[in-house]
Amino acid sequence: MTKVDINYSLYIVKYSKYIRGCNDGTDSYVKGGVFKTLVHPTRLRIIELLRHGQRCVCELIEELELEQPNISQHLAVLRKQDIVEATKDGLRVIYRIKDPRPVDLLDLVGDIIAKEIAETLALMDVTQRRDTPP
Repeated sequence: MTKVDINYSLYIVKYSKYIRGCNDGTDSYVKGGVFKTLVHPTRLRIIELLRHGQRCVCELIEELELEQPNISQHLAVLRKQDIVEATKDGLRVIYRIKDPRPVDLLDLVGDIIAKEIAETLALMDVTQRRDTPP
């Protein structure tokens, strides 16, 4: 990330409450950042685990079967977008979902996928019945 990108990102954060619905692409830039955060399979798995309650990094390591530095990098990306937050408990770092709206968005995507699967299965059933001799 260049200095210009960082400055632009800071500008976006500072003025984000004013840019909703702007026609200059700024709104799309901000939304794109959230979607970019959500597209990685490991981050999706982390969100799925955290949606059921807070977890220590050590628990995420065990459940995801990934190395700690890898998980920490993904958690940093999620923190940057304010999707998760962390608190320290002694030596442990506990993560939780900060804003449930991205989780709601993932549920919506799941509903879309389930509907597409149901429609495909129904079409396959109709095709199979049509092609099966009486």
